[in-house]
Amino acid sequence: MGEFINTSSINAEQKGSEEDDKFDSAVAEILSEYEKKTPFEQKVMREIIIGNMVSRDSVARTERMSHSHKPVSVKDMKERFEHYFNNSLNCGGFALEVYGCFFTHTKSAEEAVKRVLETAPFARLRQDNDDVPGPDEYRVLYRHQEGGFSHHFVKEENGKLIEKDGSGPVKDFVEWPENLKDAPEVEFIVNRNHDIQQYDEDGLPKGVFYI
Repeated sequence: MGEFINTSSINAEQKGSEEDDKFDSAVAEILSEYEKKTPFEQKVMREIIIGNMVSRDSVARTERMSHSHKPVSVKDMKERFEHYFNNSLNCGGFALEVYGCFFTHTKSAEEAVKRVLETAPFARLRQDNDDVPGPDEYRVLYRHQEGGFSHHFVKEENGKLIEKDGSGPVKDFVEWPENLKDAPEVEFIVNRNHDIQQYDEDGLPKGVFYI
Protein backbone atom coordinates (compact mmCIF):
# COMPACT_ATOMS: atom_id res chain seq x y z
CA MET A 1 0.00 0.00 0.00
CA GLY A 2 1.43 3.35 -0.99
CA GLU A 3 2.32 6.03 1.57
CA PHE A 4 -0.50 8.47 2.32
CA ILE A 5 0.20 11.95 0.93
CA ASN A 6 -0.89 14.87 3.12
CA THR A 7 -2.27 17.47 0.71
CA SER A 8 -3.10 20.08 3.37
CA SER A 9 0.32 21.77 3.16
CA ILE A 10 0.10 21.83 -0.64
CA ASN A 11 -3.36 23.39 -0.50
CA ALA A 12 -2.18 25.94 2.06
CA GLU A 13 0.77 26.87 -0.14
CA GLN A 14 -1.49 27.31 -3.14
CA LYS A 15 -3.91 29.35 -1.05
CA GLY A 16 -1.08 31.55 0.16
CA SER A 17 0.07 32.11 -3.39
CA GLU A 18 -3.45 33.15 -4.44
CA GLU A 19 -3.65 35.61 -1.54
CA ASP A 20 -0.24 37.06 -2.40
CA ASP A 21 -1.32 37.49 -6.01
CA LYS A 22 -4.51 39.30 -4.99
CA PHE A 23 -2.63 41.55 -2.60
CA ASP A 24 0.01 42.40 -5.20
CA SER A 25 -2.64 43.06 -7.86
CA ALA A 26 -4.54 45.37 -5.52
CA VAL A 27 -1.35 47.25 -4.64
CA ALA A 28 -0.43 47.66 -8.30
CA GLU A 29 -3.89 48.94 -9.22
CA ILE A 30 -4.27 51.34 -6.30
CA LEU A 31 -0.79 52.83 -6.82
CA SER A 32 -1.52 53.25 -10.52
CA GLU A 33 -4.73 55.13 -9.68
CA TYR A 34 -2.93 57.29 -7.11
CA GLU A 35 -0.42 58.46 -9.71
CA LYS A 36 -3.18 60.83 -10.83
CA LYS A 37 -3.57 62.26 -7.32
CA THR A 38 -1.49 64.70 -5.28
CA PRO A 39 2.05 63.75 -4.17
CA PHE A 40 0.88 63.80 -0.55
CA GLU A 41 -1.96 61.34 -1.24
CA GLN A 42 0.54 59.05 -2.98
CA LYS A 43 2.87 59.19 0.04
CA VAL A 44 0.07 58.34 2.48
CA MET A 45 -1.11 55.38 0.41
CA ARG A 46 2.45 54.06 0.22
CA GLU A 47 2.75 54.44 4.02
CA ILE A 48 -0.45 52.44 4.42
CA ILE A 49 0.79 49.63 2.20
CA ILE A 50 4.47 49.52 3.15
CA GLY A 51 3.74 50.15 6.83
CA ASN A 52 1.81 46.88 6.99
CA MET A 53 -1.43 48.56 7.98
CA VAL A 54 -2.83 46.28 5.31
CA SER A 55 -0.96 42.99 4.97
CA ARG A 56 -1.18 39.79 3.01
CA ASP A 57 -2.17 37.96 6.20
CA SER A 58 -5.26 40.14 6.53
CA VAL A 59 -6.62 38.67 3.29
CA ALA A 60 -6.66 35.15 4.68
CA ARG A 61 -7.98 36.35 8.04
CA THR A 62 -10.88 38.18 6.38
CA GLU A 63 -11.77 35.15 4.30
CA ARG A 64 -11.77 32.83 7.33
CA MET A 65 -13.95 35.23 9.36
CA SER A 66 -16.42 35.89 6.55
CA HIS A 67 -19.84 34.40 7.32
CA SER A 68 -20.46 33.97 3.63
CA HIS A 69 -16.99 32.42 3.14
CA LYS A 70 -16.76 34.58 0.03
CA PRO A 71 -13.14 35.01 -1.11
CA VAL A 72 -11.69 38.49 -0.84
CA SER A 73 -11.26 39.96 -4.31
CA VAL A 74 -8.82 42.53 -5.65
CA LYS A 75 -11.73 44.99 -5.59
CA ASP A 76 -12.25 44.21 -1.87
CA MET A 77 -8.58 44.86 -1.18
CA LYS A 78 -8.64 48.19 -3.03
CA GLU A 79 -11.70 49.25 -1.03
CA ARG A 80 -9.84 48.32 2.14
CA PHE A 81 -6.88 50.49 1.11
CA GLU A 82 -9.28 53.42 0.50
CA HIS A 83 -10.94 52.79 3.87
CA TYR A 84 -7.59 53.03 5.65
CA PHE A 85 -6.71 56.16 3.71
CA ASN A 86 -9.99 57.95 4.47
CA ASN A 87 -9.83 57.08 8.16
CA SER A 88 -6.17 58.09 8.52
CA LEU A 89 -6.75 61.76 7.61
CA ASN A 90 -9.28 64.47 8.30
CA CYS A 91 -9.42 68.00 6.89
CA GLY A 92 -6.42 69.19 8.92
CA GLY A 93 -4.13 66.26 8.20
CA PHE A 94 -4.94 66.45 4.51
CA ALA A 95 -4.55 70.24 4.22
CA LEU A 96 -1.32 70.44 6.24
CA GLU A 97 0.03 67.24 4.65
CA VAL A 98 0.43 65.43 7.94
CA TYR A 99 -0.39 61.75 8.35
CA GLY A 100 -3.07 62.16 11.02
CA CYS A 101 -6.18 64.02 12.19
CA PHE A 102 -6.49 67.50 13.72
CA PHE A 103 -9.17 68.25 16.31
CA THR A 104 -9.86 71.49 18.15
CA HIS A 105 -10.27 71.73 21.91
CA THR A 106 -10.61 75.50 22.15
CA LYS A 107 -13.51 77.88 21.61
CA SER A 108 -11.14 80.69 20.62
CA ALA A 109 -10.37 81.12 16.92
CA GLU A 110 -7.24 83.12 17.79
CA GLU A 111 -5.98 80.40 20.13
CA ALA A 112 -6.70 77.72 17.52
CA VAL A 113 -4.59 79.57 14.91
CA LYS A 114 -1.76 79.86 17.44
CA ARG A 115 -1.91 76.14 18.13
CA VAL A 116 -1.88 75.27 14.43
CA LEU A 117 1.36 77.21 14.03
CA GLU A 118 2.87 75.51 17.08
CA THR A 119 1.84 72.05 15.90
CA ALA A 120 2.88 72.63 12.28
CA PRO A 121 6.09 74.74 12.34
CA PHE A 122 6.33 74.34 8.55
CA ALA A 123 3.25 76.60 8.22
CA ARG A 124 3.08 80.38 8.57
CA LEU A 125 0.35 82.98 8.46
CA ARG A 126 -0.12 84.68 5.11
CA GLN A 127 0.35 88.41 5.66
CA ASP A 128 -1.32 90.00 2.62
CA ASN A 129 -2.02 89.53 -1.09
CA ASP A 130 1.64 90.20 -1.89
CA ASP A 131 2.65 87.26 0.30
CA VAL A 132 2.52 84.51 -2.34
CA PRO A 133 3.55 80.87 -1.90
CA GLY A 134 7.01 79.87 -3.11
CA PRO A 135 7.79 76.91 -5.40
CA ASP A 136 7.48 74.38 -2.55
CA GLU A 137 4.60 76.11 -0.78
CA TYR A 138 0.82 76.28 -1.06
CA ARG A 139 -2.14 78.06 0.56
CA VAL A 140 -4.48 76.67 3.20
CA LEU A 141 -7.69 78.43 4.24
CA TYR A 142 -8.80 77.93 7.84
CA ARG A 143 -11.94 78.84 9.74
CA HIS A 144 -12.75 78.24 13.39
CA GLN A 145 -16.15 78.78 14.96
CA GLU A 146 -15.84 81.56 17.54
CA GLY A 147 -17.21 80.24 20.82
CA GLY A 148 -17.58 76.70 19.47
CA PHE A 149 -15.58 73.59 18.65
CA SER A 150 -16.08 73.45 14.90
CA HIS A 151 -13.26 74.17 12.44
CA HIS A 152 -12.26 73.31 8.89
CA PHE A 153 -9.18 73.41 6.64
CA VAL A 154 -9.30 73.88 2.86
CA LYS A 155 -6.23 73.32 0.68
CA GLU A 156 -5.24 74.96 -2.60
CA GLU A 157 -3.71 72.56 -5.11
CA ASN A 158 -2.76 73.71 -8.62
CA GLY A 159 -4.99 76.74 -8.33
CA LYS A 160 -8.01 74.72 -7.19
CA LEU A 161 -9.50 74.52 -3.68
CA ILE A 162 -9.97 70.98 -2.39
CA GLU A 163 -10.99 69.53 0.96
CA LYS A 164 -11.41 66.34 2.95
CA ASP A 165 -14.33 66.35 5.36
CA GLY A 166 -13.65 64.00 8.27
CA SER A 167 -13.28 60.42 7.05
CA GLY A 168 -14.86 61.27 3.69
CA PRO A 169 -13.05 61.30 0.35
CA VAL A 170 -11.03 64.18 -1.09
CA LYS A 171 -13.28 66.47 -3.13
CA ASP A 172 -13.53 69.93 -4.68
CA PHE A 173 -14.37 72.67 -2.18
CA VAL A 174 -17.77 74.27 -2.81
CA GLU A 175 -18.71 76.21 0.32
CA TRP A 176 -18.12 76.42 4.05
CA PRO A 177 -20.41 74.48 6.41
CA GLU A 178 -23.34 76.48 7.74
CA ASN A 179 -21.80 76.94 11.20
CA LEU A 180 -18.60 78.35 9.66
CA LYS A 181 -20.03 80.68 7.03
CA ASP A 182 -19.60 83.72 9.28
CA ALA A 183 -16.52 82.45 11.13
CA PRO A 184 -13.22 84.37 10.99
CA GLU A 185 -10.88 83.14 8.27
CA VAL A 186 -7.09 83.08 8.07
CA GLU A 187 -4.73 81.81 5.43
CA PHE A 188 -1.65 79.72 6.07
CA ILE A 189 1.22 79.18 3.68
CA VAL A 190 2.56 75.65 4.11
CA ASN A 191 5.96 74.36 3.07
CA ARG A 192 5.78 70.89 1.56
CA ASN A 193 9.31 69.96 2.58
CA HIS A 194 8.51 68.21 5.83
CA ASP A 195 8.04 64.65 7.01
CA ILE A 196 4.38 63.65 6.66
CA GLN A 197 4.82 61.54 9.78
CA GLN A 198 5.09 63.58 12.98
CA TYR A 199 6.47 62.14 16.23
CA ASP A 200 5.98 62.66 19.97
CA GLU A 201 8.71 63.24 22.55
CA ASP A 202 9.29 59.48 22.79
CA GLY A 203 9.86 59.20 19.05
CA LEU A 204 6.56 57.44 18.39
CA PRO A 205 4.39 58.37 15.40
CA LYS A 206 1.49 60.69 16.22
CA GLY A 207 -1.83 60.16 14.48
CA VAL A 208 -4.00 62.59 16.44
CA PHE A 209 -3.33 66.31 17.03
CA TYR A 210 -5.29 68.59 19.36
CA ILE A 211 -5.28 72.33 18.70
